[in-house]
Amino acid sequence: MSFQDCLIVQRANNWSIVVGSETETLAAESSAEELVTCVTLMSRLAGLKQFQCVLAPASTSCFFARFEGPPATDLRDRVELTYALEDHLPIDAESMVADFRPVETSGEAAKQVAAVAVPLEPWGAISASFESAGIAVRSIVPASLLAVGALASQYSQWQTVDYLLVQGATCDWIRTQRGSITDWKVLAMETKSLHQHRMLEPSAADKIVVVASGSEDQQQIESVFGSTESVSQPLDVFELQGGEMLIKRRFSPFDLRRDLLGPPDAFRLIQTPMRCAVVAAIVLLIAVTFGGWYRTQRIETEIASLQTEQRSLFKTAFPEQRIPAALLRRVRSEHARVMASRGSGGSIDLPLSARSMLLRLLSSLPNDLRFRVTKIDIDNGRLDVELEVRSPVDAGTLASHLSSVGFSVKPPVTTQSDAKTFVSSLEAEWVGLPQSGVPQSGAGGDRAKVSFRLRANVEVRG
Repeated sequence: MSFQDCLIVQRANNWSIVVGSETETLAAESSAEELVTCVTLMSRLAGLKQFQCVLAPASTSCFFARFEGPPATDLRDRVELTYALEDHLPIDAESMVADFRPVETSGEAAKQVAAVAVPLEPWGAISASFESAGIAVRSIVPASLLAVGALASQYSQWQTVDYLLVQGATCDWIRTQRGSITDWKVLAMETKSLHQHRMLEPSAADKIVVVASGSEDQQQIESVFGSTESVSQPLDVFELQGGEMLIKRRFSPFDLRRDLLGPPDAFRLIQTPMRCAVVAAIVLLIAVTFGGWYRTQRIETEIASLQTEQRSLFKTAFPEQRIPAALLRRVRSEHARVMASRGSGGSIDLPLSARSMLLRLLSSLPNDLRFRVTKIDIDNGRLDVELEVRSPVDAGTLASHLSSVGFSVKPPVTTQSDAKTFVSSLEAEWVGLPQSGVPQSGAGGDRAKVSFRLRANVEVRG
């Protein structure tokens, strides 16, 4: 198992310390400072820089009680439950720290509560020493409950399981129902003590699991409890597994790292996620700010480009005038003045639409005559058309059609290109027909501000 944290287990005769891959034992009389020094040296040997510590008190240092809670008790009211627990333990409420779990009961029985407690000393001094040295104490959980937490994952299919954990001259009897601890007693590893407990607990469990160091202890237990299932691995392996599962939040045992034994910083365990969230928020704020600044710069650059183009166009349209500061207002004023002058007397000579002239030219071309247009030049109502025809008569026919739609056409100039082709040039100028359905010059958005010239090669077959 790759354990990357620290587990300190209190034994009857010593302290068992595991830090990463390093293990060590200290005398039971060792002080809190000696424990801290040992863990610090072991962490350096194991190459661990950031790790959490789990303190595991021995069963003989803990208290367990199962009692009926006060009427209308809220299980979240820990102060009331602690004072109610005081009546069932030989220790006062001010000198202990306890954790509580509800116990499921059948029928309409009173609400039952299971509680585990430890005295403030020496655990307050030990946890304070570790915190002063910069070593975070993750939890304070009895060692036997850590082992049961690891074993319960293997026997989750059973409704009620009794665990007998043999530790030298004592045996921890722990009962779980649906994975929750409901009973816990520390028995002397003697046949008489086991028989007395068997008589006081007549209800049988679905499964009895024994963790013993030798076959003699196994036979002694079977002589009292009958058929049991023996686990081959030693107890400290399951304690280490339970500690790792606790740190990885795979199960939630009775945890006494609370109240007076709680950490000085309540948010210590979530400092890293909180820092990551703050960093993410700062990065997001920077990204939003930079995005807004970049968009503003792009808009300002585009506005400057448009203003430069407007000044250039104004200089072209009014070469003799100084470019005003309020350029758009000046352009609008000039436009309004031009429109007013146009409507009053038509004194402004606006160029004719090249598009309307081209439409009139195309509409006048006959469908029963073969010819090829090689050039069209349109300049403010004047047409210069070059085309290829089969005879000079065809050129005259095209000139007549142009005259019929409102053009004044000069006699075509025709020259012979080869035996079958004549090249003809037509010059026409728009004079207008009021009854024509084609839009008049300068109407709509087709009005040209300057003379517009269109060149095209068009072949039309009748």
